[in-house]
Amino acid sequence: MDEQLAVELEAAKAHLQSILERYWGQSWRRDNHHHTSPEDQLWRAAAAVNELDTAIIEHGA
Repeated sequence: MDEQLAVELEAAKAHLQSILERYWGQSWRRDNHHHTSPEDQLWRAAAAVNELDTAIIEHGA
């Protein structure tokens, strides 16, 4: 389980980083207008990293 959580955390961090890199880009904001807001995507990505980080800490305790 530790290994799975670590893999998922790395993927979540990479996804968050990709959103952060594109967040202020007008083309990315325009292209994603039909799905969810950039703010929502950022919030969800940050929440996923936080949840996985918490799970790893709790699992290791």
